[in-house]
Amino acid sequence: VTDRAGHNIPGANVAITGDRGAPSNMTQTDLDGSFVMQGLATGSYHLTARKEGYVSEDANDVTVPQSQPLTFALDHGATITGRVTGLSPEDLAQVVVAASGGTSRNQTPVDSAGNFTLHGMPDGRIRVDAFLSAPGRNRTALPKTIVVENGAAPPVELDFSEGITISGHVTHAGVAVSMGSISFFPTPQ
Repeated sequence: VTDRAGHNIPGANVAITGDRGAPSNMTQTDLDGSFVMQGLATGSYHLTARKEGYVSEDANDVTVPQSQPLTFALDHGATITGRVTGLSPEDLAQVVVAASGGTSRNQTPVDSAGNFTLHGMPDGRIRVDAFLSAPGRNRTALPKTIVVENGAAPPVELDFSEGITISGHVTHAGVAVSMGSISFFPTPQ
């Protein structure tokens, strides 16, 4: 696994999945960017190389046994910047922002002012989410979808005060239930 300039990328994750739903396997690249997957049956496989800060790359229909080594050349991709608002400074310390598009995924915590930077996102539609994970206060902001074009991304603001707030109590036989979780999913229209 290298970057587009041919520099080796150590610590990249390489995942492999068989063509008939065979179990997947994962390994990491060595200091020289090389990887080896052993014990595979003859067949066709799908591989994905992924490293934070780079756009992931797929290789489809890789035939085993191989006739020559496989090379992935990862792009640095776009950088997405933005800000999370609508939370107290204490809650901001517990927020993680995640972005996904294609097979690329990346996440980062926000700084004390709610700012974030995500690297390695591909061109195309990218979904950006913010998650507050604190005991008894798990929340998500309304996700935003942006379009990355030619490696350029618009800034993103994720506001926890947007959207509808639902509150209530969970009980069982008239007794409050603690440490539970509530999930809401939109119904198709």
